[in-house]
Amino acid sequence: MAQLFFKEFSDIAVSSGQPKLTMIRKEKHKPPYQPAGDYYKQLREAIVEAHEQSLGQVHITSEANGCPNPKRKGNYIALANAYNKWWGKKAITSHPHQKDTFSANGIDITLNPELCLEWSGHKHLVKLYFNQEAMTQARANYMIHLMDVVYSGRGINEFNVLDIKKGKLFSFTGSAANFTIGLSAETAFIAAAWPSL
Repeated sequence: MAQLFFKEFSDIAVSSGQPKLTMIRKEKHKPPYQPAGDYYKQLREAIVEAHEQSLGQVHITSEANGCPNPKRKGNYIALANAYNKWWGKKAITSHPHQKDTFSANGIDITLNPELCLEWSGHKHLVKLYFNQEAMTQARANYMIHLMDVVYSGRGINEFNVLDIKKGKLFSFTGSAANFTIGLSAETAFIAAAWPSL
């Protein structure tokens, strides 16, 4: 059975033609996960720890400044500052959550939102986006719709993607019915292409 993460699925879903097949091929032949190759691992974990362990924004700043990799440090510091700016003075509390999976047409899509946060009386399940390339609404819509489908009924008020660099919190703007059709169509396409790539 083909397996991929929902960020990569969203990339495939909004692409077309040869680039779409190239992305599917890349996912099929991707090597096993290696922590050392996870560019944003230390910063991602620092943000999660800051909320889950009530360590505050200073923990994120400290971890970014202490990054031992000189090729990553500057980017870490910029992203830490951007995240803390987005956090600002919000009174945020953290709630437990876990990874889950959406399955259709022989495709397993792993959902790995990093944070479940509550502020202003609303509980948000948030996927963090670190990449330099700006997140688009179309890609965010696929990820948010998947979270809604999988985590619905668990007391979460809103599902979001946070583009950290831009400080932009994406909410769903599409038609749920259309995106449900899209999930079926895109997983069927991946399933059809996967064996030959």
